[in-house]
Amino acid sequence: MIDFQSIQHIVCFAAHCDDIEIGCVGSLMRIIEGRSDVHVDWVVLSGDETRRVETTRSAEYVLANVPSKNIITEPFTDTFFPEEYGSIKRFLHKQFADIQPDLVFTHHRNDAHQDHRVVCELSHSLFRGGLVLEYEIPKYDGDLGQPNTFISISAEIMAKKQKIIADFFPTQKGRYWNQPELFESIARIRGMESKSPTQFAEAFHCPKLVI
Repeated sequence: MIDFQSIQHIVCFAAHCDDIEIGCVGSLMRIIEGRSDVHVDWVVLSGDETRRVETTRSAEYVLANVPSKNIITEPFTDTFFPEEYGSIKRFLHKQFADIQPDLVFTHHRNDAHQDHRVVCELSHSLFRGGLVLEYEIPKYDGDLGQPNTFISISAEIMAKKQKIIADFFPTQKGRYWNQPELFESIARIRGMESKSPTQFAEAFHCPKLVI
């Protein structure tokens, strides 16, 4: 078991404006709950002005009680991350070259979305010695895979996660994937797989764990 109290610096990477909320916000909220000694970098790399406002508001809500935080939104081009690889890499290395966080949340390396794969690769390039957890994003491609790491979340956090996704991203309303029941269903499946005492969990791929 990982001692959450030992995690004092968290970096959350996302290609798109609601990826953190969908993939790992429940786990993040569990780790930071009641903490005054944690720093969070919340980094979203694409989005027009409207979507970046949405993600900033969401991040500010989630991190409202975190005294030390850094919310970054960038306008790299959605779906064109492979073409902008060099620019994204230079930006991230400029921001994080001298940082070694305790925990990094990022996309899964086998995600079907090309932007997600680029962010994952660059995350590992930046942080070679820390704990990197690759979160999952449900989508039409059916690429959730078989995660090997689970973080139990409470029913209250699960409900809060659903509300955040529904309330803070009005531009995404009506999308076929934007269903509160979908996110709850996945969390229940991951909760069952991990024998979560709360019946809910978020799942991750952990390519390397140093004990």
